[in-house]
Amino acid sequence: MTPHPARFPAITFAAIAAELARELALRGPFYQRQVERCRMTRHQANTGLDVVAAWQEDCARMQAAFAPLAQGRPAALPPPPRHTLTWRSRHAALLAELAQRAEIYPREIERRRLTPADAAHRTACLQALLAFYDDGLDWPADPATRAALHTEIAARLQPATVNLELALA
Repeated sequence: MTPHPARFPAITFAAIAAELARELALRGPFYQRQVERCRMTRHQANTGLDVVAAWQEDCARMQAAFAPLAQGRPAALPPPPRHTLTWRSRHAALLAELAQRAEIYPREIERRRLTPADAAHRTACLQALLAFYDDGLDWPADPATRAALHTEIAARLQPATVNLELALA
């Protein structure tokens, strides 16, 4: 199923889940090396892994909420999260990851370590997940807090993207 058919027609829940699994598989060994080299604390490494695990859970929760649409029924509310990470921390980490990819992916494409199509797909998967957060997944119930968050998001409506035209030049 495509969670955002208008904005991300080629991105399914399965594609988002696969990208998050790929990211988590890469982070584990990378973070371990960073901790061993004293470039990262164990707490920082665990937090980074916890964030990706929370994104995975959120993707699964949204997939469960959208599942009734396949049977012609309305979407359900997503089940409550089991993780304890706040909306703001998950959202901020996702924005940071997209910004980092926007910086790194053009170099990786230039070095032929990554294809433009793979870079675009990986980025679109995270942008589709970001759209769930921006659309209100787990927003605070307090209307004043929601309004402040919505204003903050509106100021950054254009999430970081990979400029593939520059990478291909």
